[in-house]
Amino acid sequence: MSPPWLYAPELRVGLSALPPDEARHARQVLRCRPGDAVVLFDGRGNWGAGVVVESPEDSTAKGSPRKRRDARCAAQVTAVYHTPPPRCRLTLITAACKGPRLDYLVEKATELGVDRLLVATFERSVVRLDFEHADRLLATALAACKQAGRARLPEVRTGLSLHEAVEAARSSRLLVADPSNESIPAARLLDETQAAGGDAAAIIGPEGGISPAERVWLDELGATRAWLGRFILRVETAAVAVAACWAASSVPLESSSESRPGAS
Repeated sequence: MSPPWLYAPELRVGLSALPPDEARHARQVLRCRPGDAVVLFDGRGNWGAGVVVESPEDSTAKGSPRKRRDARCAAQVTAVYHTPPPRCRLTLITAACKGPRLDYLVEKATELGVDRLLVATFERSVVRLDFEHADRLLATALAACKQAGRARLPEVRTGLSLHEAVEAARSSRLLVADPSNESIPAARLLDETQAAGGDAAAIIGPEGGISPAERVWLDELGATRAWLGRFILRVETAAVAVAACWAASSVPLESSSESRPGAS
């Protein structure tokens, strides 16, 4: 069984302490104890194998159940490795969807290696998010990184207009999910983009569809219409479909989190 991944934003060689919330998760949910093997990562591409040790807080907390429960957790790390950014990056520009469906979108996009998630407001959007929703979605992405063994957190932004989101991705090849006969299979477009060493930004509108005005504007920008199948997809389904096509075309790195110690 692979050792659990734990988030340590101050990761370094030697003794690395976990933030309070992560320490509670390690102790109460994962039941980590001194001597257990773990992998720590900082969300910026750095990771290292470690062993849980008794932290100074543990020794002062003995005799008090509450203090033992709240004591910090630390690990001794012998070496820190770096996973470089991917050669080609995928940005998803999506409309918001309700509650757990958006969490699912963020979770699966993170697991599939999406680099940026920009949740935008379209003309026909029903669900609209402000900037403050990004923190909750980042927590979902962090949990997905731990599950998948991904050392680098994706960028997650909310509260953007469609124009702002597209402007943030103008250096990437723009694709827009479209079920029309004029569309080109998304898998082919994404494969071509990675083969050329480029980045891609896939635009996925709300379930009411992209408005005619938005479609004209995207066409003028040179966005390519991408086909995801003959059926109408929910926002989160379309996002996962695009991310899966991208992941299938990716070339594994020689030195990455996939080669981590204890990986199965």
